[in-house]
Amino acid sequence: MYKTIILFLSFSIFLLYKTGHNSISPINTKKPPQEYMKNFTATKLNASGNHDHILTASSWKYVNEQGASLLVKPYFTVYRQDGSIWHVKAQQATAVHPTLGSPIQEIQLNHNVVLHRPKSANNTSIVVSSNAATYFPKREYVETDQFVTMSQPGLKITGTGCKAYLAKGLVEILNDVTTFYDPATRKIN
Repeated sequence: MYKTIILFLSFSIFLLYKTGHNSISPINTKKPPQEYMKNFTATKLNASGNHDHILTASSWKYVNEQGASLLVKPYFTVYRQDGSIWHVKAQQATAVHPTLGSPIQEIQLNHNVVLHRPKSANNTSIVVSSNAATYFPKREYVETDQFVTMSQPGLKITGTGCKAYLAKGLVEILNDVTTFYDPATRKIN
């Protein structure tokens, strides 16, 4: 019986060594990013030459193998045709685009995600916060399935999941919605 166990263990160790030995790669095999920038700013203009989007980040690197850019402290400013502005920020983000020159398909925002539309002549201030969200720049749309807090003057709404249509100025909280209203802090001009 002991010979069988020893033979089995010896054979198992041999197989692990043979199958795993050639597939083990050194720890530092990560390729450097294809492109890297610090204190990055990119501006996209619309057909009239006015601002459409501005993106800043403390660090940006494009990783070809992932088909994505990795951003540290991204901050987006989205300019709307109606004159409203949305600010979108997070601690980290992954911008998905298959090649370095291709348009960004989506931006996966993580850690302290905040959407903010400041007060303007036609709009009240809105602040939406969550731990993670995905921004689709072409559609000017943000979604998450995480816990969300939305605040306006005198109003706080919490829930799970959110759809934010920046172009329409519409924010929809999807599930487990709780509303807190404080008329004393509501300022109406």
